[in-house]
Amino acid sequence: MKQRDLSPSACEPCPPGERRKWSRKGLLPVTLGLSALAYAYTGFHLTNLPGAAGVHAFLLLFAWLFLLYVMAVRTLATQHFCIQPGCVAALVVLVGTGFRLLVLPAGIPDGITPAKLHADLTGKEVVFNRFLLYDHDLWRFLWDGHQQALGLNPYQYPPACFLEPDDALEWGLTSVPAAERARLLPNDHWRDIHAHINHPDLPTVYPPGLQLLFRLSYTLFPGSVVGWKLCLLLLDLGVMALLWLTLTHFDQPPWKLALYAWSPLVIKEGVGTGHADALVAFMLLGLTLALARARPVAIGIWLAAATLTKLAPLLLLPFAVRHLRWAGSCAFGLTLATGLWPFRHGEVAWAGLAAYTQHWTFNPGFSELCHGLLHLSGLPLNHAVLARTISGGVFLTLLFLYRRQLPLTPRSAPETLLCVLGGLFFFSPTVMPWYFIWIIPLAALTGQWSWLLYGGLSVLSYLIYADSDGRESATRLLLIHGSFCVAWFIERHRVRSRTTPNIT
Repeated sequence: MKQRDLSPSACEPCPPGERRKWSRKGLLPVTLGLSALAYAYTGFHLTNLPGAAGVHAFLLLFAWLFLLYVMAVRTLATQHFCIQPGCVAALVVLVGTGFRLLVLPAGIPDGITPAKLHADLTGKEVVFNRFLLYDHDLWRFLWDGHQQALGLNPYQYPPACFLEPDDALEWGLTSVPAAERARLLPNDHWRDIHAHINHPDLPTVYPPGLQLLFRLSYTLFPGSVVGWKLCLLLLDLGVMALLWLTLTHFDQPPWKLALYAWSPLVIKEGVGTGHADALVAFMLLGLTLALARARPVAIGIWLAAATLTKLAPLLLLPFAVRHLRWAGSCAFGLTLATGLWPFRHGEVAWAGLAAYTQHWTFNPGFSELCHGLLHLSGLPLNHAVLARTISGGVFLTLLFLYRRQLPLTPRSAPETLLCVLGGLFFFSPTVMPWYFIWIIPLAALTGQWSWLLYGGLSVLSYLIYADSDGRESATRLLLIHGSFCVAWFIERHRVRSRTTPNIT
């Protein structure tokens, strides 16, 4: 990357024509300061607002944070700062870390105190609400790590198996022996965590790569929500470091790091709510860097690690196979086998994942359009299953037809990964807002801002918690997915306009 001249003469006052640009620099600390106040309110007060009023307040606050995020990143991108790119990156990371620390207490009723912090970190008491910013998947993460630490396979026993026999029978399950129940639920702390788990009749749906992270968190902070969030904060720092290395490799400016570090979606869904999708982002960035450097063994290891973390990156294998060669193929197979081996046993292994793929629906895009058209047709078929089949078939067909336009070359790797995984989101019946944590680093590398908008709009899906019937709204889905389609087509048209030569 071309370095700016940082000599004393280069840092003299700007010429008159540049003064207006310099005057805008004061906007950056203002937007960051207002963002810090909003994150502090989110972490210390927002989760105490009940019902629909709380959901609406959260969405208004998120919209405000997203606007400040756009303003701050734009200011950082358009201004000239007389400091080294590494210093800009360090400033971005420092500010992003501060934002995450402010939302870390999200979910503690009546605010955080030293006594509550100590009780959580020592595993003596659950001091958080069941829902942390309108999500409660975190309790399953703590439970899976607990099971592994006690020598159990999280794919084998659904949480409801550890209830009393009559209670387990209500879920259609058989309870484990009393001694095993006592071992897994030794005190009120673990009984409270167990009671907070969603879908207790199903074994875990989380792949082995995430299970290793759950186990590591348990080793450091057993049963601690704050400890888990601190692990996610460290993981986010790892993503930022890898994104900085990737930006440097592609000769891209350091301000793009702020697209991830300051993203309100990443901060809310990561440290705020407790989702571990930053691990997927880390693996995908590692794969991107390995592809950019043309290292077959590293490509195989990173691709297998990404697949072990979420199954979606397996779609990249047909595009990456010619870069793997024999050494990379062996590394891919060996890494995959090593990750799967500890979880090879279990009578109901992968049953949770099967239930997820067959029945889960949240914030659907193209598949909901298919479902609506099938419903209007009046055909005597299972519309939900057929809609999933059609949507998946269209996605795979498009991948096959456009495979030659998606080369996984060292320079085009970020765009290909974004197209494949982003396309999967659009055609999937389950588009969780935290999935966009994978996409944002790739959007930063490619400069495709429509995906950042898509992630921001996905938060509107939380309005389902404000609806009395708990059903998806067609208007809301059209706003989320339709707005993205419009933005994406406008963006692609502008790209083609810039790259098409003028022959007149």
